[in-house]
Amino acid sequence: MTKTLIDETALAKIEAVQPILRAGSWGNGTDAVCMMSAMVSGATCAEDCEAAGWPRWLAELNVKLFDAEVGADNEHAARVQFARDVAEAVQGPRDYDKALDRFLIARLDTGTHSALKSLAKVPGDWTQQRKAIERVVALLHRRFAGEDVAEEMKAAKAAAEAAWAAAKAAAEAAEAAKTAAEAAKTAAEAAKAAAEAAEAAKTAAEAAKTAAEAAEAAAEAAEAAGAAAWAAAWAAAWAAEAAAWAAEAAAGKAARAAARAAAWVAARHDLTAAIKVN
Repeated sequence: MTKTLIDETALAKIEAVQPILRAGSWGNGTDAVCMMSAMVSGATCAEDCEAAGWPRWLAELNVKLFDAEVGADNEHAARVQFARDVAEAVQGPRDYDKALDRFLIARLDTGTHSALKSLAKVPGDWTQQRKAIERVVALLHRRFAGEDVAEEMKAAKAAAEAAWAAAKAAAEAAEAAKTAAEAAKTAAEAAKAAAEAAEAAKTAAEAAKTAAEAAEAAAEAAEAAGAAAWAAAWAAAWAAEAAAWAAEAAAGKAARAAARAAAWVAARHDLTAAIKVN
């Protein structure tokens, strides 16, 4: 187990600049900074943060989660609190390899609005995609316990790629069905009953496309998991989108933004919890 102390003064740095913390840009260091350029003076990219001792995955993930809209009454205040939570967490020695695995397991499986929990709410049979993700989760648990699973991760990547290909084909088929339904609607405009039937077909095709897109995203998440280096920020983003798709399928488009925001909130929580445990 290797523990790293990133910055004993990180929280003080955040407090000093919190009025000028801004999302969407690294800032100029004078009247605007993001949470990472606040803690790593002069940083303009994740590589700069890595050179200053931050794990690359954590720097990239912090930026992604800091910029996210979480549905708060005051988004700035929510961002400041997230920056504070992370800054406080990195002021002590931590095992960041363990923290990464802990975070990934939460976003893929055990956490609120995780990839698997969200995928289970989307209509359709996505057994192949679910199994690909579950396989990666099992490997993450073993890696967390100290096993060398690098070779097995490669095999998991191959399975994930097959799942992605199947999901992509489903998405393309659904898109073709939607196009056909729209053409049918146009041709049936003269007859109200026919138009209504075509509209129903279009709605069904759109629902199929939504489900297929969710499956494609699930497969892509599994593919990323199987790779040697997981993009943690991307994994969190996928979990948020899956939650949004699930909400749309269950309750209509009005629920999509709220579900995505809730998943971002869960990701922020999971990250700070994963760091602070060790």
